[in-house]
Amino acid sequence: DIEIDKSGMEAFVTRASQRHAFLYGLAAVLLSLGLGWAASAAFKRLRE
Repeated sequence: DIEIDKSGMEAFVTRASQRHAFLYGLAAVLLSLGLGWAASAAFKRLRE
């Protein structure tokens, strides 16, 4: 059998989601809100 382990950023994200589920979820929501707001602001500037 071949065993494949996660490394680098993928391993960090996996560990963070398992060890600190609430903070990981909160960060995901805040990141989504921030990116949505930034995209909205960018498109408003393009329309002007």
